[in-house]
Amino acid sequence: MATMASKRDYYEILGVKRNASEREIATAYRKLAVKFHPDSNPGDADAIEKFKECAEAYEILSDSQKRARYDQYGHAGTISLRTSLKALKIFSRRSAISLARCLAVSGAAAAGGCGAERMCASMLR
Repeated sequence: MATMASKRDYYEILGVKRNASEREIATAYRKLAVKFHPDSNPGDADAIEKFKECAEAYEILSDSQKRARYDQYGHAGTISLRTSLKALKIFSRRSAISLARCLAVSGAAAAGGCGAERMCASMLR
């Protein structure tokens, strides 16, 4: 899957201008969907990827709220809340693991007075 930095512009994918109407976007999508549909291109992995790319672009540009966010923030504006929460959960899990390691180090280092316990205590506040 492409990263945000390597994703193509949705308007470019559909071959429309930034000020295209909803009707122009829908028409462009339909033409490309027929052209790259997997049933029309059996076994063509490139066509399948282009079909998915067109569908993704249409999903964003056909919804006025999603389109406005995309126009303002680019691909970063298309990240869903679910994706954001999933990333936060992963980050939180990693932070908890780091904190646990820090606490383990501070417990072992407390006798030596290295100051790790102060750092971990500040993370808990």
